[in-house]
Amino acid sequence: MKKRPFKPFGEVSALTLGGGGLGQVWGKTTRKEAVATVNLALQEGINHFDVAPMYGKGEAEKVLGEAFKGQRLDGLNFTTKCSLGSLADKQVYDRLNFSLTKSLENMNMEKVNLFLLHSQLREDDFELSNFNEMREKNSTSLSSYFNAVIPAFEKLKREGKIDHWGIGGLGQNKALIKAINHETPPEAIQCVLNPLNS
Repeated sequence: MKKRPFKPFGEVSALTLGGGGLGQVWGKTTRKEAVATVNLALQEGINHFDVAPMYGKGEAEKVLGEAFKGQRLDGLNFTTKCSLGSLADKQVYDRLNFSLTKSLENMNMEKVNLFLLHSQLREDDFELSNFNEMREKNSTSLSSYFNAVIPAFEKLKREGKIDHWGIGGLGQNKALIKAINHETPPEAIQCVLNPLNS
């Protein structure tokens, strides 16, 4: 497996095992098949595993928890996420921490290497009616991101629950550019690349 430089991790396998299939997002499978998939990925040199609570209502995370139970995790990297939506700033840390705590419990791990905001960023004055209903529920304003999300992520780092944090690459383009150019930029961005729709 080829390795590529990836700033938060140093070096990462050219391929990542995503958790959609492990969580049965793309169709029905069994836990046994999903664990076998993780083991095959590991055998083939994949060292980055990307999951989220919404992948099978925690199933993808539980698959990793079972597959890696009792194993050394040296050289492996794990990403999970939290869909935040629109919350009052004072609720942001509690929501991120609650989601992360549940994810760590599902994965039988003490920390994750990368924790991503699974919400779409938007400018505060962006007309929400321009989003479809699903995107509207899953959007976070830039002011909340700057004033509450970044401090919450940094607090989770200080607490030793995450190594790095970042954002998903979806949302309003202007908002994403402002987030990237902020004085405290995300340490990683999960970009969407679809060769069939590029």
